[in-house]
Amino acid sequence: MWRRYRKLINLAALARHLGIATASVHLWTVVPEARVVRVAKIIGVEPEKLRPDIADFIHDPWED
Repeated sequence: MWRRYRKLINLAALARHLGIATASVHLWTVVPEARVVRVAKIIGVEPEKLRPDIADFIHDPWED
């Protein structure tokens, strides 16, 4: 699913929001597990849409 979204968003802006290099985001074939929740919030989708393979394990540490 990440491939579908990456065509619709500005990867440089996403990288700035995450505080990482744009090149790092360009190299992603999937959103890294540690960044799924934050990326989902930034682009306005459910985390499960970005990584359905780990949907059962996605946890927002700020919701405890």
